Amino acid sequence: QLNAEVEISQVGKDSEALSQVVESKVKPITEQSTGITFDAKLDDGLNLYLVGAGVRKKAIINLYGVAMYSSPSMMEMLSPHQRENPEARKALLDAARTFDSSSHTSFVVEMAFKADAKTISQAIAKSVARRYSGPEADVAVLEELIFDGVQSKGGQATRGMKLRFDCSQEGVSVCVDSDDQGEVLCEGLGAAFVDVFMDEKAVSPQLVNNCLDTWCGSGIQEEKDNIIAKLSQAQK
Repeated sequence: QLNAEVEISQVGKDSEALSQVVESKVKPITEQSTGITFDAKLDDGLNLYLVGAGVRKKAIINLYGVAMYSSPSMMEMLSPHQRENPEARKALLDAARTFDSSSHTSFVVEMAFKADAKTISQAIAKSVARRYSGPEADVAVLEELIFDGVQSKGGQATRGMKLRFDCSQEGVSVCVDSDDQGEVLCEGLGAAFVDVFMDEKAVSPQLVNNCLDTWCGSGIQEEKDNIIAKLSQAQK
């Protein structure tokens, strides 16, 4: 009983210290190609922080800015890696697509170029379908949620419209301009959605690079250990 309480206490200290360090380091990011600024933290109680931001291009057109948000543990996993080390890229992908029962990786897409509901929903769905080994019907539901969300806003994804995708062990939920559209509960779909933006053929290499540039070698582990030591000292 006592050992369990000590262990829980240590986990609490670790989590508190990590959140403090990430809070002190994370900042809003303005994506240079589009001028779109992404907030440092999503204001929804899920404790999701900005990992990086990038742009989705088609030829010379900037279609949308995109940002990835995750829990502080992702930043901690990237912190020990040197930016130029190929292992850093693998660590980023693994951290983004490995979920436990409570973790999420979220993507916020903000339109920079106008597209109709069919075009944007099909484009995202096709990218997911290439990476998803489950039934095609699962991706079709995801496409429908995106389409319906944009359709409800007038049928056009105009500049400034925001689409949010929360990826988890259970699947993917969709939100358009703060309105929940629903979720697709299919194991593996969340990881496939993450892969669209994080794998070797990622649709926004700028997003991957920005995540690595921001958090590799960021010294999170050392700062966290210092805070834990101070917390432990204060309890003596």
